[in-house]
Amino acid sequence: MKISGFARRRIHGLLRIAATSAVCLRHCRWTDEPLASTLPRVAVAAPSSLPSRPADWRRVLKIIRELREPRDAPVDSMGTACLADRTQSDDVWAYTTLVAAILSSRTRDQATAEAMAALKRHGLTPRNIHENTDVDKLDGLISKVNFHGRKANYIKETTRLLVEKYGGATPKSAKLLMDLPGVGPKVANIVVTALTGQAEGIAVDTHVHRLANQLGWANSTTAEKTRRALEEWLPRREWAALNPMLVGLGQQLQSQKSLLLQRCVNAGSPVDALRLVARLGLPLTHRDSETGETVLFWAAATGRWISVRWLLQSAEAEGFAVASAGIKDRRGRTAASVAVHGIARRALEEAERQSATGSDSSRKAATDSSRME
Repeated sequence: MKISGFARRRIHGLLRIAATSAVCLRHCRWTDEPLASTLPRVAVAAPSSLPSRPADWRRVLKIIRELREPRDAPVDSMGTACLADRTQSDDVWAYTTLVAAILSSRTRDQATAEAMAALKRHGLTPRNIHENTDVDKLDGLISKVNFHGRKANYIKETTRLLVEKYGGATPKSAKLLMDLPGVGPKVANIVVTALTGQAEGIAVDTHVHRLANQLGWANSTTAEKTRRALEEWLPRREWAALNPMLVGLGQQLQSQKSLLLQRCVNAGSPVDALRLVARLGLPLTHRDSETGETVLFWAAATGRWISVRWLLQSAEAEGFAVASAGIKDRRGRTAASVAVHGIARRALEEAERQSATGSDSSRKAATDSSRME
């Protein structure tokens, strides 16, 4: 069969496209972001200068998101967005958001909330602060926050600029916000995200800085360097949620240890969750101050053998010390007495006996018990 010149050229063109695509697949990587077009050029070479993403970041973020899903950390009720006055006009709401963010810098959320309550009772509007409130008065109203004297000057001068330059409105651009006294990248990014729902950058405070470095998501000595490191590889769609998520986790690691450990043993992947919080500094030896219970109690009560097995058998081998199985709660019970799963109960009973004799055989006890069924 004779092939026309047009058909021959068409076939040759298709073969060239196929060959080009094969080369791209061998030597290029496909971007993680949605494709802008279906042309072969969307496959771009991966230069060595591109920042590498931590291999397990999606899995870790999924665990953190699950642990934070109830939104019951202090930041969830007393964070910047929660303290802004939504009952006022848009300009006043935006202004109170900015003031709350300035006050929150290196200050506990409770102290920030108290200072904001005092300012609102006084009248927290651009005009009232600019025209009727001197720095000394401001200083007294916000005395609960750290660096209150410095922040009083920042708020007074910032308010003057907002009134004179923007007519009392608050800019919704991080670049413009950072021209104001007391506003750095963290405060600017918090305010922009709160006002627009879109993140221009990642807000990095002490919690985010510490956790990001512990997770291996950054390797830096300052919050600003951590921000730049995160923004190099973390997809933009994750930026807005990262600050409240990590801030809340950091707060709970410090002040809500029992709650967080109980949440771990009930998580979808309890061992991964326990391993993560232990890696972030939450001791698995923690004992609740009210009930006297430990993580072994909470793991045993779930009826999930996998958590108890890891705590008895593998945690210490991975470098995480675990509370003794012989510890009794305020009611005189041991973890074995609350165990739902038969294998877990027997393993805990054996670990309890070993604990009583002072022998470090808990891991062997867990292994032997796992072979019973």
